[in-house]
Amino acid sequence: MDIAMTRRLTAAQLQVQLRPYLSGLIVAPNSESWTHLDPRPRVSFFLHEDPPEFPKRFFTAFSVAVQLAEGIPFQHWLIELARLLSVEFECETLCDGTNFGPDDSPYWSILWNKGEAFLADDSETDRPDQEVGPIRIIEPLPHLDLQVSPGGLDDAVFSENPPDVDS
Repeated sequence: MDIAMTRRLTAAQLQVQLRPYLSGLIVAPNSESWTHLDPRPRVSFFLHEDPPEFPKRFFTAFSVAVQLAEGIPFQHWLIELARLLSVEFECETLCDGTNFGPDDSPYWSILWNKGEAFLADDSETDRPDQEVGPIRIIEPLPHLDLQVSPGGLDDAVFSENPPDVDS
């Protein structure tokens, strides 16, 4: 999953709230419901309710399918999307923070709380056959501003060839 949220949302709520920021957005309950659409949307979210790999306070998670314009890193676009969701829905969001921690561990995350960024360690959440552990806040990231695109998230999406999705 690309982003998890502490707010329970439906596909319709996400779609309506984010349409001003991502034209052509389709929010689907899962990737199978999206693969039959023709033409394919520019940006797609695949909802996962009550994701088991996150602490119980994260109710909604989703994967994103998007093809970005050349030179736009997916991780930076995703971090900006997580920030926007945190502000729009006044909740916490969690996304990949690899390369933002002090080492190359895959357990670094960025936790947004109403637009404020924190480096977090989610290593306790990846414990098969055990109860999911906490996400630990390591430090604030007060100057995290990735400037994905001058025109915002929508401007960074490549508009000619929508993404292919692996189910």
